[in-house]
Amino acid sequence: MWKISFHRSNSSAKQPPKEFICPVSGFLMSDPVIVASGQTSERCSVQVCCELGYALELLDGTRPDFSNLIPNMAIKTTILNWCNHNHANRPQPADLVSVEKNIQLLMEESMLTRELGFPRLQGRPP
Repeated sequence: MWKISFHRSNSSAKQPPKEFICPVSGFLMSDPVIVASGQTSERCSVQVCCELGYALELLDGTRPDFSNLIPNMAIKTTILNWCNHNHANRPQPADLVSVEKNIQLLMEESMLTRELGFPRLQGRPP
């Protein structure tokens, strides 16, 4: 007896919902936390922002309060279920060096936009 199965390649994989993407790093979250102001972000991104003293501005104009972190197990489970259902790779823990570089670029961009009076570039993570 023959058994044929089809598997979708990741090249045509469905994009994750925006709620699964860290607003700081722009990557699928592997360790999401709820910050004191209610937003969910990747733990590593929050820690780097705190270490660098960066208070980013989100697309909606708010600034998250990073003073308290609570693991967001509901969104983590939902992300993992979405990955399983869509045959997508599970998110990997964030690479600290890459996150630091990304946040330093965001800090530079933020400083330039304030100095020059231009709005933040669209299409990039905040």
